[in-house]
Amino acid sequence: LFAKAANARPLQWIGSMAYSIYLSHMIVLILVLRAVQALGISRPWPQLAVLVCATLAGTLIISRLSYVFIELPFHQYGRNIGQRTEAVPA
Repeated sequence: LFAKAANARPLQWIGSMAYSIYLSHMIVLILVLRAVQALGISRPWPQLAVLVCATLAGTLIISRLSYVFIELPFHQYGRNIGQRTEAVPA
């Protein structure tokens, strides 16, 4: 049951961006907190709903962009370096 859940595509998609999510979630949370304060949302439940939804959406968007445009190119660069060092005879 756990293996089947772990192989679900949405979890694999999130897992591929785990490091980007880790790096960006706090920045997004702080920005959303400031936006909620600036908008004057003071009632607890609407404030919580906006905070959770906007933080989740913002984190996923920023993380995906970071993954595609920063992480993946560096992964490819690392693979290319590894292939070049293997091709050079010692």
